[in-house]
Amino acid sequence: MRRTLPLVALAATLALAGCTSKDPGPDLPPSDQPTATTTPTKEVDPRRAAERAAIQRLKDYHTASNQLGHGGYDPDDISTMTSFTAGDYSKTFFDQVAWLSSQGAVLVGASVQTDYKVVDHHAVTSDFYDDQLTIEVCNDTTNVDIVLSDGSSVMSSKGKGRFIATVTMWHSIDQDMWRIAQYITDGGRPC
Repeated sequence: MRRTLPLVALAATLALAGCTSKDPGPDLPPSDQPTATTTPTKEVDPRRAAERAAIQRLKDYHTASNQLGHGGYDPDDISTMTSFTAGDYSKTFFDQVAWLSSQGAVLVGASVQTDYKVVDHHAVTSDFYDDQLTIEVCNDTTNVDIVLSDGSSVMSSKGKGRFIATVTMWHSIDQDMWRIAQYITDGGRPC
């Protein structure tokens, strides 16, 4: 059987070579079109795809939040953040940002997030949301300060460091996007 398999492969190769012509003939132009190849398609795991989308959304929120602070928490820029938040966290976030804006605060430096880890993922029954994720992320505020217009700092030395933040995200049914419903930084859990 081992001897016949290479012979069959060789015969098939010769047969195919005999069916093709290197010279297409005088009426046909030479073919310089690449041959099409097919790649096997992988099944997309919807759960993993949702988790990747939520983590990307959290990264986008973090980038936008840093940009908002660098811009001095301008009220005109605050509206760009509304698509990132949901539930009680929306009120908390916008109350904090409104206060920072009223104080002429500016973010100096930028926080950095690393080590995203999904610790819970389950479906929820709601008129507005159908999926919930809890993500732990390392939030590094070592090189960050929030300075008010009088030059004072909002951040205490205890607020600076590398700590685990636990973020709960909901998937909005009607907008097909992830929103942050809770964001808690745990100063007792360094990372």
